[in-house]
Amino acid sequence: LARWRVQHYFKQLFAQVTNPPIDPIREEIVMSLVCPVGPEHNLLAEPSPEHCNRLVVREPILTLEEMAALKNTEYKRSDAHAGFSCAVIDTSFPADSGPDGLLRAIDRICDE
Repeated sequence: LARWRVQHYFKQLFAQVTNPPIDPIREEIVMSLVCPVGPEHNLLAEPSPEHCNRLVVREPILTLEEMAALKNTEYKRSDAHAGFSCAVIDTSFPADSGPDGLLRAIDRICDE
């Protein structure tokens, strides 16, 4: 268990029965946890270098090292279009503030 990543634990703990059964090895493309980060361009347009300017996160749960690398990533484009950069947004709120505190926190997060 020590060599397993956290997401493997959740995959095993929260299994769901499907009929017919899903084969995660043979159906990897639809079971993928890969998450591209960055601007998405028109898939129908002629391929260009701008289509490649995305980060690919292989698993949804990041290690501290991966989080630090992501936070320090910045991409500046040479043309007139904006690139992308990373920012840290605090998503916490006081638990004793109840549902109203959660709504205020969501509004604050959206404003950021």
